[in-house]
Amino acid sequence: MKEAIQSIVRRAELVGSTDDELIASLKTELNERLDQWLAEAQKTAGGRVLGYDDERDGVTVGLLHRPGLDPWDDFTCLNSLRDVEPTVGLIFHDGGLDTDPGFVAAVGEDTEEGDDEEEAP
Repeated sequence: MKEAIQSIVRRAELVGSTDDELIASLKTELNERLDQWLAEAQKTAGGRVLGYDDERDGVTVGLLHRPGLDPWDDFTCLNSLRDVEPTVGLIFHDGGLDTDPGFVAAVGEDTEEGDDEEEAP
């Protein structure tokens, strides 16, 4: 864990953080999280075991909590890239379909009530 913390701090420094106070704050937060994790891991009464998720074995208690309507805590963790990645704009390339003389797009037309509707070819 100490190596992981050092790696995260080095990464923060590499991406441009030159603020010593900010780096010190990051180290403090990471070490506090480690202390919380160790405190949870040491709670072994009744054979309690700390795991990634709750298990139905009656002894394994999950450290990470899925986000929900309840207030988040320090171990609430998003678990889907849909939750953590930004939206990506897509560019549609039709591969030249619109220039193919044999291609006919299925296009619907809005019609006023009472107008005769024409079918697309």
